[in-house]
Amino acid sequence: MKQTIYYVRKKSGVKKLILDIEIGDTVLHKVDATELLEKFTEIIDTVLLLPISIENKEFDRMKILLNTSLESLNIPIRTCNILRIGKVTKLGQLAKLDVSDLIKFRDMNKKSLTEFDELLSSNGLEFSMDVSKYGF
Repeated sequence: MKQTIYYVRKKSGVKKLILDIEIGDTVLHKVDATELLEKFTEIIDTVLLLPISIENKEFDRMKILLNTSLESLNIPIRTCNILRIGKVTKLGQLAKLDVSDLIKFRDMNKKSLTEFDELLSSNGLEFSMDVSKYGF
């Protein structure tokens, strides 16, 4: 038994797909598999584009997260005031800072530093992050 596949392509994709099922020189059955091929092509295109769309969603999610106002987060006012004095108002600005820079802020203490570290960690961030690709 031999299977022969014929297909005709056009610029935007496959126009028609015909499957011939043969035994010897005799064609037993002709199958129009164009619709099947179109569905298969759709699935393959979706799978190939999936990493790109996930990457874009992750980029957008991170950009929104980094632009989050620190005042909108559930952190103590005293801790928030330390950052306000240092002109740090967004989560992305905090993630960009190095711990040694943060220690220089007026009224900074160990407890506040721990609160900032926990805040960043709970959002999947850390100190000294390179956030330049997100506009910081």
